[in-house]
Amino acid sequence: MIRKILTVGTGALALLLAISFVPAQAADGWTVVAAPSDDEPFDAASVTNDAGDNLIVWSRNVDGHVQVFAELHPAKGVTLAKAMPVYRIDDGTPIDTDEIRVRGDSNNAMWGLTNERTSFWLLWDSTSPVVKATDTLHPWLVGQELHLTVMTHDGSMREMLFPLTGSAAAIRKATGVRTE
Repeated sequence: MIRKILTVGTGALALLLAISFVPAQAADGWTVVAAPSDDEPFDAASVTNDAGDNLIVWSRNVDGHVQVFAELHPAKGVTLAKAMPVYRIDDGTPIDTDEIRVRGDSNNAMWGLTNERTSFWLLWDSTSPVVKATDTLHPWLVGQELHLTVMTHDGSMREMLFPLTGSAAAIRKATGVRTE
């Protein structure tokens, strides 16, 4: 009987140890991963929806500014048109990322781009790593669901849903931002 208890106890301990070595994953699939970049490695927060679309959030520091970007990689077999997506968080106002791209162009900065396999856009630019409740990044940290619409190569619109539960911890860890 003692041997049986020790065996069960040892198995539980082994399971507990194995679980502790599994990579950290935020609720609803948000993880911190290496950003898909040819530059020096850096972290990104990432989530993949049930359809296989992947969304990542990453940051960079430029001229004393913290810039946080979102980057979309559609599911395998989906080809994007060269049109910027529109998104909204929960029941919020839709954000046309083409307007972000145009503002960047007017500042000689690339704040958005869509090609056949990816789309990215600036979410937030600040001289401080502190996200305020009125900042454009804030809903990404407190919202429940991101609704994203993008045009595919055949002219149809593809609706994508991403959970935001767990995004705050992953985005904070990957980008170094914090909330006030």
